[in-house]
Amino acid sequence: MLNILVVSGGGFQGSAILAGIQASCFQSCARIILCDSNKKCINQTFAHCFFRVPLVKDKKHFIQTVKNICMDQQIHIVIPSTIYEVFVLNEMRSFFLENKIQLTLPETAVMNLFTDKVKTEEFLRQSKLPHVALLDPRCDFPEYPVITKKRRGWGGSGFSIIENQQEKDRFYRNNAVDEYVFQRQIKNFREYSVDFSIGFNRTVSNWLIRERIQTSGGFAIYGRKVNNHAVKKVASSFIDSINKMHSVGLWNIQLFETDGGVLLSDINPRIGTSSPLSIKMGVNIVEHLLKSGFEDRIDPTEYDSHQVQQNRTVIRTLKEMDITPYDSRKIDTLIFDLDDTLIQHKLWLFWKLELFLKHLDQHAKMSDEWKWQIVEEANPAYLVDEVFKHINPPSSDRTPYYNLWRKLKPKGNPLFPGVKGILTELRSRNYKLGLLTDNPPETQLQKIEAGNLEGLFDHILFTRACGAEKPDLKGFHSILKSLESRPDQTIMIGDNLFRDIAGAKRANYSDAILLTTHESICSYSKHTKKTMQNKLNGFKEISSLHELLFLFPEKPAPGNH
Repeated sequence: MLNILVVSGGGFQGSAILAGIQASCFQSCARIILCDSNKKCINQTFAHCFFRVPLVKDKKHFIQTVKNICMDQQIHIVIPSTIYEVFVLNEMRSFFLENKIQLTLPETAVMNLFTDKVKTEEFLRQSKLPHVALLDPRCDFPEYPVITKKRRGWGGSGFSIIENQQEKDRFYRNNAVDEYVFQRQIKNFREYSVDFSIGFNRTVSNWLIRERIQTSGGFAIYGRKVNNHAVKKVASSFIDSINKMHSVGLWNIQLFETDGGVLLSDINPRIGTSSPLSIKMGVNIVEHLLKSGFEDRIDPTEYDSHQVQQNRTVIRTLKEMDITPYDSRKIDTLIFDLDDTLIQHKLWLFWKLELFLKHLDQHAKMSDEWKWQIVEEANPAYLVDEVFKHINPPSSDRTPYYNLWRKLKPKGNPLFPGVKGILTELRSRNYKLGLLTDNPPETQLQKIEAGNLEGLFDHILFTRACGAEKPDLKGFHSILKSLESRPDQTIMIGDNLFRDIAGAKRANYSDAILLTTHESICSYSKHTKKTMQNKLNGFKEISSLHELLFLFPEKPAPGNH
């Protein structure tokens, strides 16, 4: 497990970091711990664990709270999200070093340079990098309109437009002028953004040029990957210049292209709020940062390298989620299905099929396309028979091959991303966890061992040990007896509407949650689900196991009611 603390991660900057982690090759082993000064924030839904911290201006208590989180949660890496906490976190470097915690942040001198726009311009000028020049506030402006920004900080804070001398005089009367910088307003330009990271080993991530076609409230919502040699040249020169300094961390730069050439406009030593667009285009700067310090944590069977997508256009939209939580005082136990709920069943079948074909000396003859077609189209219970429709078995007696199939054990980890972190967090919230699974116990135990799930459940029950598989009520009742739980305090989570959900509701469980993902073998039309909603007097539906962390808040520990 890789424990990642995202500081001040409740807003859109935090969303970008979480998106990078969850789209990375660390998605299965990462446990995301989020802290923020706000009691409620959108990203609680997507993190495994959330802590409220004091405001940074309460420096002493903020530092102590972060230290406590790091020690209690055994944090491996700290990623800041906003400008507010970076300087305080830099003051904590000795603590992080002493406890072998990686801090993804440029050193204080670099942060001082790029959070002060006057110092930034001086650096760009000395480095001979083209940029939008600052105007001298002590002199008359040569032309209007002029834009203002806060001198310290990043992004467009303090942005306003001064149209004429009269507005300038008013601005000077009402503001501390030395806290602002002034630039001529550039018109008729194309705007570009580049997201990149510099790793702990000083390697630079892959990066691409993203044209900001449309923005809303400062956020890019419509972007397109472009190949622009002039922009690439300026961006490359800047990246080379800062990589000579202690600049570990996540970076975003923005550039203007005008008739006069390409100019650097904004330097942000933090993740860009629109970097998820770059992820969709094939560049994940958070993954690069994590790999530079923790590559040994990657399971090679799960690693899927990202390819930069050509001619990709990406948009961002808002998404609504129903996250009404259950009353933790009334729910005691959560029962999980295994296949296609916790385990990527199709992937497991594919791995088994590869091993099976190797035993038949047929592996090299069959393409991956053919194997996936077998997995996708065949009934899993008759997969061996489906294979023998295409391959002549060495013997007419298929019993040895059925036995061979059951005994074959792939080496990969078949868990869906984030499963271990979610189960670990639910246990820490004082819920009893049970696993109720159909199919032969021998093959199910293989999956449980491959995913290292044994220690995460209070009880595991193979329904065939009860003499009947789901939706028969025997298994639903038997596991509750073993857990010493009541049905009216129990909720079932599974992907099969007729086995998991109908069985649990008819066993008088408090509720059942249907997990619907594009990975599941099960797929149901809206008409089917509507029919069953009426038949079963309702059930909840989620599209990601991460939603469970919002649905099930922490319970009081036993004896603390």
